[in-house]
Amino acid sequence: MLAYNAACTAGEFSALRPDGLSTRGVDPVKSNWARPIDRGPYMAYPIMAGICFTYGGIKTNRNAEVIDADGRPVPGLYAAGEATGLYYQVYTGATSVLRGAVFGKIAGENAAALPR
Repeated sequence: MLAYNAACTAGEFSALRPDGLSTRGVDPVKSNWARPIDRGPYMAYPIMAGICFTYGGIKTNRNAEVIDADGRPVPGLYAAGEATGLYYQVYTGATSVLRGAVFGKIAGENAAALPR
């Protein structure tokens, strides 16, 4: 922490715009909002990363088949759920679970019907 604090540059902090408060001499360099950690109280919270939903994703058709760059289904390749994306501008709450269930069932049925 001492090395980080020493690397912080002086200036006026602004949480509302890039303020140029960078670090010098530490890697990776922080380009904005670098402030010394020099007074408590300090608190820590355990966190875990997770994906709630994706924007964009693998393109599929109504049969849950993955579509290639030329618009053709990829034989034997199916996708459902978050891998397929869904939202491109506005998130409609609670729709990703239903979409994964519906297209998961379709993908499973189609994959199971393939000749072995």
